[in-house]
Amino acid sequence: MFFARFVLMLSGCFVLCFSTSGHANGTNADEVCPVAVDLQDKHSYLRSMSLAVRGQLPSMDEYDALSELEDVPEEWIDNWLTSEAYARESERFFDSLLWPNISNLRLFNNNSLFRGNPLWRTGTFPRNYRGSYVTCKNEEAVIVDGVIQTETIDGDQIEGYRMVSPYWAPDTQVKVCAFDAQEETVSPSGNRCDTEQGNGDAGCGCGPNLRWCAPNSVNRDILEAMSTDLQMRVNAIVANDESLTELFESRRAFVNGPLVHYYRHLKEVSARIPISPIPIDDATLPNLDYTEKDTWVEIELPAYHAGILTSPLFLLRFQTDRSRANRFYNAFMCQPFQPPPGGIPNVDNSTGIEPDLQARAGCKYCHALLEPAAAYWGRWVEGGAGYLDHTNFPMLRDDCLRCAQTGQGCSQECRRNYVVTTSHDDEEPYLGNLNAYMFRAEDHYSNIAEGPRLLALRTVVDNRFPRCMASRVAKKLLGREMTADESAFIDEMAQEFVQGDYKLRTLTKKVLQSETYRRLR
Repeated sequence: MFFARFVLMLSGCFVLCFSTSGHANGTNADEVCPVAVDLQDKHSYLRSMSLAVRGQLPSMDEYDALSELEDVPEEWIDNWLTSEAYARESERFFDSLLWPNISNLRLFNNNSLFRGNPLWRTGTFPRNYRGSYVTCKNEEAVIVDGVIQTETIDGDQIEGYRMVSPYWAPDTQVKVCAFDAQEETVSPSGNRCDTEQGNGDAGCGCGPNLRWCAPNSVNRDILEAMSTDLQMRVNAIVANDESLTELFESRRAFVNGPLVHYYRHLKEVSARIPISPIPIDDATLPNLDYTEKDTWVEIELPAYHAGILTSPLFLLRFQTDRSRANRFYNAFMCQPFQPPPGGIPNVDNSTGIEPDLQARAGCKYCHALLEPAAAYWGRWVEGGAGYLDHTNFPMLRDDCLRCAQTGQGCSQECRRNYVVTTSHDDEEPYLGNLNAYMFRAEDHYSNIAEGPRLLALRTVVDNRFPRCMASRVAKKLLGREMTADESAFIDEMAQEFVQGDYKLRTLTKKVLQSETYRRLR
């Protein structure tokens, strides 16, 4: 009897599916019975939403209260979307887009890196001070008329130590080699001691309270502060229910003691990670001591900033203009740079390698789009976080052109930011130009001039940003990739996102209330 019923059930299914295919050439998929998926009951709906929005199961009190109700009240959803739990989930969501870990970064080179056991000294200064890589004597320094007295030992000039209260631990005193503890702001040779040039000058030291030097703990504190700054910027947008376009337009930033000290005293010290010219108005920095790590103050950034896209963390996490554009395209446009289906064909370089990646065989498929996109960050220092303003860093700079053509020594600014050497004849016309203009079409000059804010706003207008965010939020809440036949659903959510002034809460709520989400299993 069971077998007969089973055959009858299969027969009914076959007849139903066959009759809906409409022709004899349908695929196997056409012959499969459609699966009817009922909407979640109210308790399952409560559970899935609580996990998606708050990252936790509903409480027993919530289950009990729901038993007396017809469905999950809209008021509950609204309350969840203003909770701290939702803020934490949103933070994780944006972390997955921005990849904000920079904990392995070294901001300072060995010259300015400070160490001590038991005598504190800089990394490579000993050779400049004493003649070789030796430390000072473990006895108090003798200073006569401002001149540090030394003793010749094995041909090296060795001094004693001074007791100093370092800025990172002002209530303590440490032994610091006297040469390293020098406090002059300008050396006898004319170098400013709080700059990279002062790093290699024997007439410079670490300054008052060692403010121009940094041990590893300071490096770590500054990186953690940069990470917290980015999180606070994003959290403020979510908590205040602001438009997500503020991610790219807001001039809000946050600083604490370590960041203020970094911007004021360490910004020009190390060439390893240049943050100079500093992209912050020094007058907006609050008076915070380094030790005020837990005191955060909101500041307003200059108008050329583009929200998180020009934050120190983003610029240092993605240190080339190409990587910055690539992350933006991936995270906020859902448009990764990838080879065409079937891969890139074999490339014949027998006639030489094309220097312009936009035209080079094997590269142009991605770089024809990536190079103009990278140009939006053309005025932000690569390998650093400084800003190259139009006045001091014009498109063509005469001194950089002159040194490039004559072979005379180029300044550090020219070497770092301008085309002063070439490896191909096609690069010759760009000598003396800002690096970002190399092989750049005139149509893309505005990308360099306007910065990444223009890129972001263009993606808002052409709907790529709204659609990408709708897809990403839906994926997070549903816990799966969206299928091709759900394209209309994503379009609908993107439209709701736009009509809701690009607010994350609005988009999240619309997805949660959709039938697509209610069918979640």
